[in-house]
Amino acid sequence: MPLLVLTDDPTEQPIGLLVMTKSGSDEVPVLVTRATINTIEPPAKGKGGLVQRFSVNRSKFLSIATTKLELGRTEQDGTVCVNVTDLDDEDLQTNAPHQS
Repeated sequence: MPLLVLTDDPTEQPIGLLVMTKSGSDEVPVLVTRATINTIEPPAKGKGGLVQRFSVNRSKFLSIATTKLELGRTEQDGTVCVNVTDLDDEDLQTNAPHQS
C-alpha cells in the first residue's frame, strides 16, 4: 500500500505517515505519527528518513493499528491513529493479533 507523508507546512517536519490497510474488504487509513516512529527508531545518521524507519518497523505499527481497530479505537472519520502512548498501552500489547 502507498505511504503518504503528512505535513502542515512543507518547510516543517512531517506530522507522520498515512498508510492504508485492509480490514475485511474495507480499506482503513492508519496514521502513524512522526513522534511514534522516532520513539521506536530514533533518527540517526545512516538510519534513513522517516519512510525508511517506518518500513523497518511496519509490522509493529500495523499490529498496533489492527488491535486498535478491533477494539474500536478509531477517530470519528474511521482513521486509526498510532501514537506514542500506544507503545506502552498494555491492552494493545496483550491483544495484538500477531504476537508470538
